[in-house]
Amino acid sequence: MHKFPKLIEEVSQNNQFDLDNFLNSGIPWMKLNIPVPEFDQTVFDRAVEQSTNWREQWKFTSKQEKIDIDHQVKEWNGQVLFGPSDWDNWMDLTLGQNKDNDEDRLCMMHRNSIDFSWRLNESHPIRTFVEDIFPNQKDINIVNFYVLPPGGYLFPHVDQCEAHSGLNKIYVALNWSEGNEFGFYKWGNAPIIERTAYLINNYRYVHWVLNRSDQPRVVLDIGANLHSIGNLIEESFKSQ
Repeated sequence: MHKFPKLIEEVSQNNQFDLDNFLNSGIPWMKLNIPVPEFDQTVFDRAVEQSTNWREQWKFTSKQEKIDIDHQVKEWNGQVLFGPSDWDNWMDLTLGQNKDNDEDRLCMMHRNSIDFSWRLNESHPIRTFVEDIFPNQKDINIVNFYVLPPGGYLFPHVDQCEAHSGLNKIYVALNWSEGNEFGFYKWGNAPIIERTAYLINNYRYVHWVLNRSDQPRVVLDIGANLHSIGNLIEESFKSQ
């Protein structure tokens, strides 16, 4: 076995995990040690039924731009589960800012200036799952479903963020049949399988999603204060 120089060996034994350095280290994804329960099929059915065009919900486009970008997306749908309570006020507040920041970043920026709340009842299994990870509601910025039906796709892109380019959101594959793809340019496809949770870096790397299966793909997206789960992230990294 190769032996490292004595100085490097001694220094390595005293290294400490630094969360910010890790999140900004440049890796595109990392699996989290979060046990994902098996949810009832009705959870997925309702997600599919209630999710609508994600771009239109967040006003990512104007009527003038719509023709130019529609070919980039096919049936990329979503549903907000936790977020701004007063939707109209929220849209007025962030008007014009979504060219430089995506919805996750906008929610983080305004988390303490307006009221945020759940759109699920207290006993809903998805809410329970998220609150087990983040007991303090103030640590949660946004929770939503992403639904991609068979044949759906989102072309290669980088999500907008002015101030951050590291691992930033939790991506939970709830209903993920064989044939789904979450690709990162120059890194390949993330090794996602059903009932796994990942930290992903969608701000630095070009990425895309594609559903070649015959079932809707349902993902839970969580934007939150990652420092509140620093120990979980460290444990997950060390167990890779």
